[in-house]
Amino acid sequence: MTIGRVRFYALQDRVKGDFVHSKEIVMHDEVLYTEHSSRAYLRAARIAAFAAFAALGAQVSARIPITPVPFTLQTLFVAMAGITLGARDGFFAMLVYIACGAAGAPIFAGFSSGLWAILGHTGG
Repeated sequence: MTIGRVRFYALQDRVKGDFVHSKEIVMHDEVLYTEHSSRAYLRAARIAAFAAFAALGAQVSARIPITPVPFTLQTLFVAMAGITLGARDGFFAMLVYIACGAAGAPIFAGFSSGLWAILGHTGG
């Protein structure tokens, strides 16, 4: 019994005759994740959920008189995205958050949006 391992293998594509390399993560002899699996929708949902959590956390803020930058719960959700989703998917979640805000959705601190909010002194 193996606690955790990554299994690499090659499959022959029956249509083209080429070999397709794949990767799967195996835990306790059960396949948890396959690179070419149908769980991509679950991964996308987790990325979108943490982008939404960061947007909600940005609205909970406390202003301190000595600085124009508000303290928000957004940093908590950014760290949680990296810890929970991993570096790559956490990065994609924050990229989705920034792209939505740059496109005009009022999701930055204080319900601000747009490129000027990102390029301003508070950085969104």
